[in-house]
Amino acid sequence: MTQVNRRTLLAGAAATGALAATATFAQPDMVRSDPNLRGKSILITGCSTGFGRLAAEHFARLGAKVFATMRRTPRPESEELIALAERDNLDIHVVRLDVLYQYEIDDAIAYAEKAAGGAIDVLVNNAGISFGGPIEIQDLEATQLTFDTNVFGPQRMIRAVLPAMRKAKSGLIINVSSQLGRVNTDRKTARSPGPIATTH
Repeated sequence: MTQVNRRTLLAGAAATGALAATATFAQPDMVRSDPNLRGKSILITGCSTGFGRLAAEHFARLGAKVFATMRRTPRPESEELIALAERDNLDIHVVRLDVLYQYEIDDAIAYAEKAAGGAIDVLVNNAGISFGGPIEIQDLEATQLTFDTNVFGPQRMIRAVLPAMRKAKSGLIINVSSQLGRVNTDRKTARSPGPIATTH
């Protein structure tokens, strides 16, 4: 049996990388095909930055009607996204929505369903917050806010879109989470339980 040590692990990693690179070049018959999302409506929470912002633009470029939601609009991020949509003729609607407030959720969903002509096709629960630091210095308010945003926020959103999705007998809900549900660190102890609660 081969002894496992640092050298054999590095050799295995190098071999795996070389094999993956070779496989990529050895398949010229593979053609990348981006999906056509024309006629689909997608609502994404947390679009001011990061994955939400990137997803809003990406899905719109694939033809979807995108409802890019964010807190406290107007703000520079919302203005930038509106300008991009106008410049590139993208069907992006920037909508004010804070997942903490049921009235903002209700208003945003009502607007999106009216503009989409029915149920939203896809809900992407992406909004999330995080506070760093060891648990002994985390105040309970910060922990409660993290759970209210990262766990109960998606639940509020799901409850808001489900009635129309059920009526349409169609719909997809995607919950964006974090590896911190699997790998805990001493600096993110308050956040780690959230991803577990969201995805299980």
